Amino acid sequence: MMRLCMDLLLRVLVAVLGGYALVNLGAVAFATLLPLTRVDAALISIQISFALYACAVVWVFSARSAWRAIAGLLVVATACMPVVLFQIDGLSG
Repeated sequence: MMRLCMDLLLRVLVAVLGGYALVNLGAVAFATLLPLTRVDAALISIQISFALYACAVVWVFSARSAWRAIAGLLVVATACMPVVLFQIDGLSG
């Protein structure tokens, strides 16, 4: 019983915190990659991020284990990271 409670607590934390981090990375990546004006790209990427957050939460609770859910979120976040780092590097220099 305690193991199930801990698994559920871990999944909730991963869904809330990991999903939030993933959505922020995804929003910056989408805004960078969309060939629109800055304002339009930002608005559309924020709207897309709501769908991405919902998908992240569904993924976390449908994965076989909490560790697979963490791995799935990390894979998607790793895919978004180069775009975000390129954008940050472009802003600073």
